Amino acid sequence: MGNGERGRYFLLTGQKISAHEALALGVVNEVLPRDRVLPRAWELAEEIARRPTLAIRYARVAMTQTLKRMMLDYLGYGLALEGLAAGQHWPAPPR
Repeated sequence: MGNGERGRYFLLTGQKISAHEALALGVVNEVLPRDRVLPRAWELAEEIARRPTLAIRYARVAMTQTLKRMMLDYLGYGLALEGLAAGQHWPAPPR
């Protein structure tokens, strides 16, 4: 099962996975004890901050461009589908 199918499977079934399963599937890069999360986040932030400013800025632009385009292209459609699905759960107003 490819990553796309795997993602759809978890989205549609609502199945929960453990942190270690997420790591094995490549969904996350690291699994840490709770008390190490914030120190590790600071380590990563400091490492990134040492890189050239323009390289960081343009890498972020490159990584988010596709997501922004998808949001723009699919937001209206997604909201319409969400509204239709929500209508299945709310009773119709009395006549």
